[in-house]
Amino acid sequence: SRDVESTDGFHVTGTSVAVRPDGQILLAGFRGPGDALSSFVRRYDPLGESSWQRDFSSDGSADVTSVTLSDMAAGIDGRIAVTGHVAREANEDAIFVAVLDP
Repeated sequence: SRDVESTDGFHVTGTSVAVRPDGQILLAGFRGPGDALSSFVRRYDPLGESSWQRDFSSDGSADVTSVTLSDMAAGIDGRIAVTGHVAREANEDAIFVAVLDP
């Protein structure tokens, strides 16, 4: 087992996990204080050591308040598909789908 901790003292919540055919483990989740959330996808080797991470957060725009990942799928080609939600101050929330190629 592996504890996922936030180095900044914020809460961390896992939302999805997948195991690739080569034994690598993918974990998606989000962290943050209150409603100001950012998300992450981490890849661990079979021994539980982190080998890659991608973060999703506000792009610096004042109107984006949080980004959360809700689901993830591992492709046989090594790519990772994620879906989630972006919250904006003007109540213009949106969903998104992204494909990552670590």
